[in-house]
Parts: sequence; C-alpha cells; structure tokens
Amino acid sequence: MLSACSAADCSSPERELRASFATRLQLLEQLRYMSDQDASVIRIAPTFTRLRDDWSWPRAEDKLGFSAVRWDKYRRLFALTGATEGLERDESALMLTTKACGLGISGKSFGYAYLEKPPPVALPKLEAQRTQGIWYVPLERNWYMFVRGT
Repeated sequence: MLSACSAADCSSPERELRASFATRLQLLEQLRYMSDQDASVIRIAPTFTRLRDDWSWPRAEDKLGFSAVRWDKYRRLFALTGATEGLERDESALMLTTKACGLGISGKSFGYAYLEKPPPVALPKLEAQRTQGIWYVPLERNWYMFVRGT
C-alpha cells in the first residue's frame, strides 16, 4: 500500500501505481460514483471533509456532507485503493492521493485522477515532471496517474 512519505523520500510511485491500477479499477470507479453522488463534498479525507460552501472544521456530524456510515465506507475504499490521503474534486476532475511528501509549499503528491476531458499535456511517465503544477500520465480511458508539485 502506498502512503505518505518524509521530505527525504519524494520518489515517484509510478511502478506501484501502474502495477495496482487494474486490480483497483473497480474500487476507484466505486469511489468516483460515490463522489459524484456527494458532489457538494469537494474534499474527503480520513479525518475531515470539506464542503463546497463550508471549509470549517470540525463540523457537527449532520453537516459532514453525508452520514458517518458513508464516511466509513469512503475510508475502507481509501485503504483498499491506497488513497491514504483521500480525495478531492472539482467540476471536471477527481483526484485520489496515494502519496504525499514534503510541505504544502514545497512538496509533491501522487495518485490516481479521473478527468472528464484529457489534459492539455500528458506526460509519458511521472518522472518527466520538472515544473510546478499538476501533470498527468494516461492509464485507461479517463483515468490517469498524477504528480502535483509545489
């Protein structure tokens, strides 16, 4: 299973992401479907949620964006897919982070992404990323690996 790493280990998990994608695809699709149903929840992590119109935390259980039982289902699927950092979404992308390292101001994160439309530029491999931003490597249909560098 992929997980968070220290600032010293920001190596690309591309080999693991590729190797496990086919066996995880059905679970990734289940997460995508659930997230589409809960579209007002733009960030779902194992320890918090963020709503499109409410970033406060903590919030009362009835203001999570879904039930506590559903959140437990997300957590189980995160564990099974390696998305240890959870997911974030916007209107056209779903990002499932499997590895994060460094700091928010100078770190990297990696994982799976579902994009409604192909990105303007796709890389042949994650190691080809050399600049800040989010970069994608095609996997299958609308699924990609991503690296986000800050």
